[in-house]
Amino acid sequence: MNRFILLFIFYLFVFTCRSINVNINNNFKISKNLNFHFENNFNNNNKNNINRNNNNNNNNNNSNTTGKTDNSNNSNSNNSNNKDESKIWVFFNSKETKKSNISKISKESTKRRIDRSFPTSTSNLNPNFIDENDLKVSNNYIKKVLNCSNNKNTIELNHKSNWLNSISIQISPSIIDSNDEIIKCITNFSFVKSIDLVLTFKRNNLQQQQKQQQQQQKLKNNEEEKEEFYFKKDQYDNNNNLKITTTNNVIYNESFYGQTYFGISQLKIDKVQELGYNGSGIIILILDSGFYKSHQVFQHLNIIDEYNFVDNIVDTSNNYQGYESSSAHGTATLSLLAAYNPGVMVGAAYGSSILLAKTEDVRTESQVEEDDWIAAIEWGERLGATLVSSSLGYTDWYKYYQMDGTTRLAIITDIATEKGMLIVNSAGNDGNKGIGSPADGKYVISVGAVDQNGKVASFSSIGPSADGRVKPDIMGFGVKNYHASSSGYSSYSIGSGTSFSCPIVASGIALLMQAHPTWSPIQIQEALLKTASYSSKPNIYYGYGIFNAFDAFNYKFNDGLDNNNININSNCSNKGCSGYGGCCNDICTCAVTHYGEYCQYEKIGCTFTQCNDRGGKCQIDKFNQSFICIDHNIINNVSTYDPRDICPICTNANFTRCGLCGGNESQCILDNERFISSSNDSHNDGDDDHNISHRNKLIIGLTIGIGGFLLLSISLTIIILKNRKLSKRKNENNLKLNQINK
Repeated sequence: MNRFILLFIFYLFVFTCRSINVNINNNFKISKNLNFHFENNFNNNNKNNINRNNNNNNNNNNSNTTGKTDNSNNSNSNNSNNKDESKIWVFFNSKETKKSNISKISKESTKRRIDRSFPTSTSNLNPNFIDENDLKVSNNYIKKVLNCSNNKNTIELNHKSNWLNSISIQISPSIIDSNDEIIKCITNFSFVKSIDLVLTFKRNNLQQQQKQQQQQQKLKNNEEEKEEFYFKKDQYDNNNNLKITTTNNVIYNESFYGQTYFGISQLKIDKVQELGYNGSGIIILILDSGFYKSHQVFQHLNIIDEYNFVDNIVDTSNNYQGYESSSAHGTATLSLLAAYNPGVMVGAAYGSSILLAKTEDVRTESQVEEDDWIAAIEWGERLGATLVSSSLGYTDWYKYYQMDGTTRLAIITDIATEKGMLIVNSAGNDGNKGIGSPADGKYVISVGAVDQNGKVASFSSIGPSADGRVKPDIMGFGVKNYHASSSGYSSYSIGSGTSFSCPIVASGIALLMQAHPTWSPIQIQEALLKTASYSSKPNIYYGYGIFNAFDAFNYKFNDGLDNNNININSNCSNKGCSGYGGCCNDICTCAVTHYGEYCQYEKIGCTFTQCNDRGGKCQIDKFNQSFICIDHNIINNVSTYDPRDICPICTNANFTRCGLCGGNESQCILDNERFISSSNDSHNDGDDDHNISHRNKLIIGLTIGIGGFLLLSISLTIIILKNRKLSKRKNENNLKLNQINK
């Protein structure tokens, strides 16, 4: 009996724990920074194939690659994977303003700034489109900081950032005390504004790579491999150079795109391509882990420059011992962006010019990779990049509540936007855990993943950002994508992830930029979001929905564009603030419910599932609403921010009924009463379902737990009473036996 009760209690305890635990993450994930899940290699070379270079380690001899890079912002030291070191950002408060200190900017960069710059609320561009960000970091300041080395510790320069007016350094061996002699030396300089002693994080990726290889083998056993012809003689001239077919002779269907047709047609990119666009004239910067440039799908590419920011060398195709497939991820993403092998696979932006940047070190996960990413963005902007495709994301050393558009990477993306460069970034593969950085950037087009049925992939990171902005922005095809493999000249693979939906979306945006040469990044963002499949009701899973390139191509702005697409009413004094904000000094101050340059986008309210389950807590504002997730350790979670506080800087400012300065009451859709009581619950139906499910499971679990406790108490009481009765009877029987014996 006792054994039965104990066994019953044990199973009751297990069931109760399972009922309460509702946060189990079942998402299959292989890589962290590299936002992809799995690969399946095909290496079925046809006998008629020309035998070209199959060695990943050989350099591409493409005549269009200059091999010369103006990369004065980078140190000559290589990243290390085995050092005990601390990483520090040192920010300076001034720059040397002499003319010789201006960074060398290409004519392509200048033209892009003139054509596409859209000064934001933080912009400071002058009529010459040169600003303080183009001044180099002072070498005199850098030398003095490096001279703070002592007998115990050495300082090594990692990267310089003109835009942040800062340098990142590494101190060996590691220091953890802010009162350390080196820290005191650096902070005593009058030109040092601040320092950021970054929490050391480093993870070796060897075990992760082994796990990935096991998953690859598992996938190979489950998938049917197809024997295909990857080389067609009529696509090459007598010198074995790939011929790009002219638009007039092409029917943009599956026969042309091959295995990538579905992903392109799902996003209506083929409809734009039919009009004659292929990305020509657009310079695209792609950041990744390295690139196998000798693959057959890249033989047409116009690679105008490349740089390896991990090893501080020019070549981006090198591999490392034990990590021979380090260029696999970059090869895959580049092929989905701009491959050209008709009948097999085609990336829609095959006519664009490419800048290759290796910023990801597959051997380890560390904050140095963020430094590489920042350096690559500044490098690409100077060389004239108009569009960035980045299938990378960083979460290991961040908390979700920090994903509010204020990380260093997000700040860099803001500056890039001001200079006319659009950044497209994968949302991430962390599912319910949320997005990473730089996907949290205000102007970054963060891309989630859907399958062939348009259903969001289970691994695709959901939103919103920590400050309530809709994330991901849009969705693209990212499940079982066919792409080039780094294992051989004519090898192909299958993989899934937002890493693969990102370059497909970027390829479509390249066509839009070619078609609309004066659209700013902010205008392109609006065209994308207002025409996607969930544009009228965005949510945390799909964002604004599946990208529709053709509708975005035909989008009409409400901001006074003339026949030449020149923006003649670019500020809110003419356009207003969408009825959700006040215009002050040509800048919209938005109600707490909205965001965007013209307050045209509605925020998503903070909820328990989105914030508390990710390690934060919702902050309540002065209007009794919550749109911001903050650190759970902050005691006071009531915000003192009031958009009306900005009113004193306005000339003749007046208060509108929605609590904002500038404009007049007719511009204000929300009156104060509704403003206080409004919420975004209507946009979070799916999230509410999760909250209800969470609460129900919690209630059921607690009910079962309490019931079990009561049952246990009753059972123990019954056992005790029975034992007492048995003991009493036994005593009575013994007493009777004693009397009989006497």
